[in-house]
Amino acid sequence: MNYTQIAYAVAVADTLNFTEAAKINGVSQPTLTFRITKLEEEFGYKLFNRTTKKVELTEAGKVFVDGARKVVQRTGELEKIAAEQKKILSNTINIGLNNNYYHLGLTDYIAEYSISHPDVYINLITAGEQNSFGRLESGELDFSFYKKNDAWELPENIAWFPLTREKLYAVGKREIIGAEPVTVQALSEMRLFTSIRDNSNVIKVIEDLGLDPSEMIKPVKINLSSTFGSAGSLAFFDRGYGIGLCSEGLAKQLTDQGNVSMQPIEPEYYLNPGLIHIKKKLTPLQEDFKNYILKKFSII
Repeated sequence: MNYTQIAYAVAVADTLNFTEAAKINGVSQPTLTFRITKLEEEFGYKLFNRTTKKVELTEAGKVFVDGARKVVQRTGELEKIAAEQKKILSNTINIGLNNNYYHLGLTDYIAEYSISHPDVYINLITAGEQNSFGRLESGELDFSFYKKNDAWELPENIAWFPLTREKLYAVGKREIIGAEPVTVQALSEMRLFTSIRDNSNVIKVIEDLGLDPSEMIKPVKINLSSTFGSAGSLAFFDRGYGIGLCSEGLAKQLTDQGNVSMQPIEPEYYLNPGLIHIKKKLTPLQEDFKNYILKKFSII
């Protein structure tokens, strides 16, 4: 027994006509009759008494059809639920984001997109820069954001679209940072702290500046939210425990909140925040969202 046979039996019970039941189900009358006959053979009793003039339900058929109607009704409800979920999923954009990008106005842009596209479901998911690649590959994320220097290479399957260009700053207690740009030599004598969970990009920056990460970096055994500093790092800066490296926008956020100072690195060093996704053919909705964000940054 399968659902098709159950639906055929209900249609025959509703119409008491094999030809009409076949039309309702979009099959030929012989096909429907064959399926009903096979069902009756499986049960070992007749569901319908049929003559050349009329079709009637047997007593056993009435009992069966009563239960079969519930199956058909419930299946219809499940199909409706599945269709609604398909609509939601096809209209959903999953975006990885962390607080290193708030100063760029991304949350405002995403909110504007959501308001102008009321049928689109947008999921903002906290995602560190390093774990974004795997989450994009698994399909958990459709888009994420990643800061990189021009020279850095990304995995071959990752498409990256630069949004802007940000100068690198040293951030820390005023007495430590001073009032002049921080030279690489001065930086080498400072203690740099970062999260032990996500410091690979900081290491790249230190190496690019010609310094030894193992000599400079003193990981703190807590999660500082994300690479290149965060508002959660403020207490460490205030107390003079060390300095952080972050982009200009984030540095300004930090200096507005506490007794910390910011100075550019000398020679100048830049990081480029960008939108990333897996290299594949995007859906029309995904393509529309990507173009919307790029236009906001005057990239296209």
